[in-house]
Amino acid sequence: MPNLAIPTLGLEATQLSNPRLFLYDERKCRYKCKICDNCTWLTTSKAVRHEDTQRHVDRARRLDGRLPASDASQGLASDIFARPLEPVPAVSSPARLPSDVLPDWNRGDGSGDDDNVMDEVLGRIFNSFSHASGEDDVDHDDRTSFVHGPALPSDPPDQLYDDFGGDLALDKPDMPFDEESRPASPGLPSHVPQSLVWDELDDNSEPDPPAVEQESSPRALMTSEDLREANPFEPPFDNRVASVADCFLDGVEFIDPEDWWPWQSREHCLIDVLGAFPRSVFSEAELDVVRWFAIKLGVRQLPTPHTVKQQREAILSIAGTSPVLVKGTHGNVFSSASLSRLISHELSNPLVRPHIQFYPEDAPRVCSDARHGSRWRSEIDARLGSPMARGTDGQDYFVEEPAIANLDSLGTVGPVWITRWFQREGALHARVHPLKVDSTGGSFIIDGTTTMEIPLSSFFVSFPTFQSVHREYGLPSPTSIQGIIRGDRDGGSTPESYPVSLPNPWRAKANGRRVVALPIFLYCDDTSGNMSKRWNKHDSLLFVLAGLPQEQMLLPYNIHFLCTSNLASPLEMCERVCQELREAELDGIVAWDCELAEEVLSVPWVLGVLGDNPMQSELSSHIGLNGKYFCRKCKAHKIDKEMSLEAQLTHALQFMQVSELRSRKDTLDALRSQHQCFLDGVPSRAEPLATASGVKDKHLSFFHAKLKQSIASRKELNRSIGKPMMDGVCEDVARSLEGLSFETMVNPLLSLESLDLARDTPVEILHVVLLGVAKYFWRDAVSRLDSAGKSLLKTRLTSLEVLDLGISPVRGHTLVQYARSLTGRDFRIILQVAPAVLYGLLPAPAWKAWMALCRVAPLIFQPRIESIDEYITNIRACINDFLVATALWSVRWFNKPKFHILLHLPAHVTRFGPPLLTATEGFESFNHVIRLRSIHSNRQAPSKDIGRAMNFMHATRHLVSGGVVFEKEGDTSSRRRAGPGVLELANDEEFSRFLGIQQVHERANASSQHFNKSREPQVVTWAETLAWKTARLSCPSQLVLTTVSYRAFQLINKDAARVGSFVMHIKGSKTRLARVIEILGTEDMPLFVVVQEWDVLDEDVKYLMPAVAPSSSPHPYHLAKAEDVLCTAHTFHNCSKHSCKPERTRRVRQEREDTGMLEDEVTHATDPDDRVLNLAQMHSAQPRGGRGNLKCNASSSCPFDAFKALSYHSRDDCHAFPQP
Repeated sequence: MPNLAIPTLGLEATQLSNPRLFLYDERKCRYKCKICDNCTWLTTSKAVRHEDTQRHVDRARRLDGRLPASDASQGLASDIFARPLEPVPAVSSPARLPSDVLPDWNRGDGSGDDDNVMDEVLGRIFNSFSHASGEDDVDHDDRTSFVHGPALPSDPPDQLYDDFGGDLALDKPDMPFDEESRPASPGLPSHVPQSLVWDELDDNSEPDPPAVEQESSPRALMTSEDLREANPFEPPFDNRVASVADCFLDGVEFIDPEDWWPWQSREHCLIDVLGAFPRSVFSEAELDVVRWFAIKLGVRQLPTPHTVKQQREAILSIAGTSPVLVKGTHGNVFSSASLSRLISHELSNPLVRPHIQFYPEDAPRVCSDARHGSRWRSEIDARLGSPMARGTDGQDYFVEEPAIANLDSLGTVGPVWITRWFQREGALHARVHPLKVDSTGGSFIIDGTTTMEIPLSSFFVSFPTFQSVHREYGLPSPTSIQGIIRGDRDGGSTPESYPVSLPNPWRAKANGRRVVALPIFLYCDDTSGNMSKRWNKHDSLLFVLAGLPQEQMLLPYNIHFLCTSNLASPLEMCERVCQELREAELDGIVAWDCELAEEVLSVPWVLGVLGDNPMQSELSSHIGLNGKYFCRKCKAHKIDKEMSLEAQLTHALQFMQVSELRSRKDTLDALRSQHQCFLDGVPSRAEPLATASGVKDKHLSFFHAKLKQSIASRKELNRSIGKPMMDGVCEDVARSLEGLSFETMVNPLLSLESLDLARDTPVEILHVVLLGVAKYFWRDAVSRLDSAGKSLLKTRLTSLEVLDLGISPVRGHTLVQYARSLTGRDFRIILQVAPAVLYGLLPAPAWKAWMALCRVAPLIFQPRIESIDEYITNIRACINDFLVATALWSVRWFNKPKFHILLHLPAHVTRFGPPLLTATEGFESFNHVIRLRSIHSNRQAPSKDIGRAMNFMHATRHLVSGGVVFEKEGDTSSRRRAGPGVLELANDEEFSRFLGIQQVHERANASSQHFNKSREPQVVTWAETLAWKTARLSCPSQLVLTTVSYRAFQLINKDAARVGSFVMHIKGSKTRLARVIEILGTEDMPLFVVVQEWDVLDEDVKYLMPAVAPSSSPHPYHLAKAEDVLCTAHTFHNCSKHSCKPERTRRVRQEREDTGMLEDEVTHATDPDDRVLNLAQMHSAQPRGGRGNLKCNASSSCPFDAFKALSYHSRDDCHAFPQP
């Protein structure tokens, strides 16, 4: 059957006066009149001529409700219009039509033809509209004075014509329709669905030819000015979304096109968004299968995927990332998204904006987010890091401006110089210097020797007000700043010059708006564009907002794509990003803040640059890990092979220390020296300079390669003609540069004065720890074992109970046999189980180095730090212990630079926050999203095609999330959100999972989710419980009526506490280790846990971890509240002490079925309760108020606090906290 639709109003359709009176076959580009008898499919030109025929005009006029005076007086209406219609009840809105208005389209009695049926429908519908709108008393003279054109020969000579009145003009647009508009039915308002009237199919039509799609217009907005005026946009938005399910009346579905704005209809939207799922990408062939499936289920008028994609420009122009093609200085062309557009969208996204923090936080002990680091809190220029604060009285207080505030609780008032804003305990504070009046009384001197911290509530006079009232306070003008005193407090130092521009330039640029800081983490990495993950390398630039809390920042939903290319280098792509950043740091980005319901001026800047080690070296203009000076952070260097043994030992000690730190200035100076060698015509001198300094810029090397070739050619020419070697060389170099300056050719990231790449490329723990030292150690451990040792290791891995670690059973064969091909996730598991499986298989020095690594790893992967000072002390000590143990094993390990890079980790924790913040697992995972877009493209224009796909993915994410968009670029009055139908998609569980929104909701609600209901609850009596049978515990009042026994339940930190699990729980004011005996509660949720107390004993000399055993207390069992269970704790049997051996007792399972074959497993027949507390596990309990200091109750001679190790607070992944 033909693909019927309302005519798309392109250049052809606009020639029809009333295209709504025609059916349109999109495939054939043919029209069929709906109101004339026996009409066939017509071409556009014939349809236009048909509109002028007498028969069509007569019917159109009757539909219009206005007849010529002669016809009205003679009663020339056709039968269906002449006979009275049954009364139709009035409806409150034309959007909800009574079901009896519609005939039975499927009746098979053969009475009447389709046209008569259609006329009856139209008559009933217009009758219902007139009753609803009160138009049944329309003046008859108006109905006869004007008629719908064109003029007919039978019309009276004095007849007047008006195509813009009557019923046919109810939805006639004020301006011509765009190509992609879908007009409503004739005579109906735009929000009445076409399917109510024109859902007619011609069963006698010929089969469909191949689809010929019309080219879309960049504008397909389904709105009208009238609707906008009737429903003006008033921020803040109402979060309630109208349910599309309400659009049913008497069994007839009615869908307002505005519900699915900016898409044309529900069908267009749902087909289109199938291409926006990050990890579920459909090819066009697969979309055709989905469309066929939907049609077979009865979905009608479903557009083809190709048609929808061609109409996608309207959505991208409103909510896309505005990608542009950029030509880099190396000559490569690539597509780059707009950083300013992405940032403005995030501020207007109601799922993201509530979590964004604009100010650093001064938390004395806690460190969990980037805002707790010193990089944002105290190092970055305050004009970028915290430009201003707005008081409750509406005054704006900018940094680098004077103001008047209450200086103490005694009411002392004085002028101050604001240097920085920060948060403390939820309130904004300013760090200020007092302003002193000089001896002449005509100017101020900034007292830099005194620093005060004053809450925002103490300020009451901002700079503009200060200018007008300073005489009333007997003070000089605030614009008169003589200088600043930086000397000793009592030294009486003379002021030094302090150049400052007053008022702060941001005040004028803001023009009354708030100015907010938006630091970002910039990330770059390479990924394969092939399904095999081999070859076809694409370098990509991504970023996240550093102001988000950790649990939100690491979500794929909050990772943003900027650009990718398989031709342009990372630094060449950075040119565009750095240009936008420089402009934004200078002028800011105006954006709509959906939380504040006002425009703000955002100032983005780079907090840190992330990536693996080779990429960070390239972005830092560093020579790389293979260079002599391998460290991008300091000037440490490798061991020279020709060194004596004594010299190597000396160097090993230097390797274990941080050397002289690098800086942005050092890097630029080194590059200028190398560049000067080329300007002088002696490029051979540059390479030794790069080797000796460890500085090498790949972006600059591109130009140096061209200069080197030009210099060589000139020298060869001089040699051939007998001229001096250097004759004309410098002139040729100048011509080859084509006017390019050093600043243009050098690494573009070095042009950002707020970024010091030597310091602002944090240690990346995924590649340094998991894919670094852990990988090196594991490969060594596996490689040194013979076949019997490998078999034993596989058996130990497979037999180990790991449920309390929160991981699936370990596949020993995979971890041993494929040690070369393991991923970071595998090495995370290995670090947690190594103490239990490697004992007795390694030499003593290697075993001690392994144990040192297993003690430092949980510290490194700790997501939340409760005491930053204590943490830094411990992690430094643990890193040093690990390096010492490694050196005692073999100094050769220090040929691997990653061991040295660990030394820089504590400083980076202080500057950027917990190491997990700058880990790149999330970004590495996002590479899969990019790869899928490459796979599903023709790969002829990879940067452009992938950028376009990511552009649409972002647009859909923004619209479904409820983000604000502007129908007209730059017109603030045109802001709105997507239609209710689009917004309701976010509430669809499956859709939100596909789009990644579900994780945002889960993380946002994590703090209020204590535990989930577990599987297979069983109703029991109290006498049947182990609580009564084993311990004779009394029944709590909550369980008197009903007692339900559970097998497991989930804690707030996502740990699963099962019957038999070891847990850390709170008993009184102390934290205890216990084993779960039984879980009891009501039918709604678990409430109590029957636990058996266990004691923590002395450290086991073999495992270097504390031993544990059942409590010797006479009453070891008690009933603990479920909410007092903090986390699970992993223990393993002391197999070393009891010499546990493998036995062939485990039944082999294949295809999820038990077989008759047996394999080895380690059984613990001797003293199964003699266990060791595994402090290498990487998870812990969620912190609870008032219980931050968790102490061990048992006497222990362990060198660290075992209970604090397991309960050192984190969120999702627990980490042990060893005390050296």
